[in-house]
Amino acid sequence: MKTLLIILFVILLSSVCLLFIFGKYSQKSHAPGILNGSLSKCSNKPNCVCSEYIEDAKHYIMPINHPNGHADIDMTMVSATIQGMNGMIQSEQKGYIAATFTSKIFGFVDDMEFRSDLEHGI
Repeated sequence: MKTLLIILFVILLSSVCLLFIFGKYSQKSHAPGILNGSLSKCSNKPNCVCSEYIEDAKHYIMPINHPNGHADIDMTMVSATIQGMNGMIQSEQKGYIAATFTSKIFGFVDDMEFRSDLEHGI
């Protein structure tokens, strides 16, 4: 019984250590930015969505439409919302915002990019 408890403790401790390691590893990524006027395609990882490439059904998400083409107002609201949710804006240009969100316990970092396309109303 004592041996079983020791094994369970070692497994639990190893799992927690791995989560901290993965959290540190996730901090090394960065948003690729705008390439050829569009956001980058998602990799094969399942934790990515993008509204740029409808042919990638596995990662596609519908874009958010701008009401009456007020992109500047919408990007200001996006920026304020990111900061209100404790996100960190990494890059902000006209029509583009890159931000990161970090989890409190293990330090996992999620990248997020927004691009406004007034020509298409998104």
